[in-house]
Amino acid sequence: KTLHKGLGIPVITDEELLEEGEEQIEYKSFINSILKRLEGNEKKPCYDLLVVDELSMVGGYMLSILSYIKARIPRIKFILMGDLDHQLKPVGEEHRNFVNSLAIKELVNHNKLTLHYNFRTNKTTDELYERCRDDPQGLIHYSEPTEKNLSYTHNKRKQIIEYHQDQLINPLVIETKNTKTGHNDNLKLVVGTPLIARISLKGSGIYKNEIYYVKSIEDDKIEVDNERNTMEIDNKEDLIRWFCSAYCITIHKSQSQTFTEDYTIHEWSYISKNNDNFLRLRYTAMSRSIDYENKVFMRL
Repeated sequence: KTLHKGLGIPVITDEELLEEGEEQIEYKSFINSILKRLEGNEKKPCYDLLVVDELSMVGGYMLSILSYIKARIPRIKFILMGDLDHQLKPVGEEHRNFVNSLAIKELVNHNKLTLHYNFRTNKTTDELYERCRDDPQGLIHYSEPTEKNLSYTHNKRKQIIEYHQDQLINPLVIETKNTKTGHNDNLKLVVGTPLIARISLKGSGIYKNEIYYVKSIEDDKIEVDNERNTMEIDNKEDLIRWFCSAYCITIHKSQSQTFTEDYTIHEWSYISKNNDNFLRLRYTAMSRSIDYENKVFMRL
C-alpha cells in the first residue's frame, strides 16, 4: 500500500497534483487514529515494524509524520529502502538535502546498509550514473518511433500520445473534454493500447501508476490486463476515470518501473542541463531499462 493508504493519511493536493487527477480531501486531524491502529488493542495486534520502499519519493511532510510515530511509539522499528543518491526527489522539494536528513537517520537508529548489485543491469558499479553525469550526449541513440515513451513535461507527453493515437486504425474513440485530468481531448483504443492507472482501486487489484493493456473491446465493455491482473470495465466513464493513455508517461511516473522493451526518452537536450535535479532525471529515465545500451533511444 502507499503510505497514505496504509497509515490513513489524507491526500492534500495542489494544482500540479490536480493535473494528475488527484481528488481534494478536506484536511482533518488523523494522527491519533494512526497511533491507535499501530498500538493495537485486545482485538487487533500491534505493529512492530514499518517498511517503507522508494524512500527517495518520500517528502518532508511524510517524514515528519513518521518521526512523530516513532516518538510516540518508540518500540516500532523502521526499515527504509531507496536510492537517495541517484533517484528523483519529491516534486517541489528538489532543493532539500535528503541524503543527510537527520529525520531519516533517527528513524533507522543511524543504521545503514548499502547494496551495490543492480538487478536490472547485473552490475555492481555506478557506470550508468557516471555516464549520465559526465557525458549525457554520448548516451544518445536514435531509432524509429517506439510505442513506449518517457517525457519530462506533460505538454510533450500529450504530444507523443496524440501522435501514436493518430496512427491507430479504426480505434474506439472516447471523448475526454476535461484535459486537467491528464487526458488528451480524446482517448483512442485498440487491442494492445497501453494504459496507466490513475488511481488505486480497492478490491480490484489495480494500483496507481501500474501499466495495463487493452485485451478486448466489445460494445461498451473493455477488458484490460497485465502480467498480474485482469479487469473488465463496463462503461467508458469508469475507464477514463481510472486510466490514461500510456503511449507516453512522465519520467516521474516511471520511477520504480522496469522496462524490458525498447523506449524513447524525449526532451533529452532539455534534461541534459548541468545540475543535480536534471542529472537525476536522466539517470531515472535511463535506468528503467534492463539493457540501456541497446533498448533506450532519445529525441532532443
